[in-house]
Amino acid sequence: MATTNLTVTAAWTVVCDNTKDFLLTLPTADAEIEVATTDAGADPNAALVGHRLVYGRLVGKDSLNRALIGTGHVFARTISPASVVVALNLWVP
Repeated sequence: MATTNLTVTAAWTVVCDNTKDFLLTLPTADAEIEVATTDAGADPNAALVGHRLVYGRLVGKDSLNRALIGTGHVFARTISPASVVVALNLWVP
């Protein structure tokens, strides 16, 4: 398992498929992303509101893992700014 950097934009970006565990961390100050899952692996609907991760100067980094979000294919997109680099670890349980 190695940490990689994934660039997330305003379009839904694949984080991992339904066969892997993951840890996704938002290490960028004043950034917000949302994360969602799907059963079939297709991008979530553009109107869907996902689970919000926020990096605040007072609260620090925000993270999400498989245990918190459950099964499915995992996607992320930015709320602000337009593009954010996240830290991602993937592994097969």
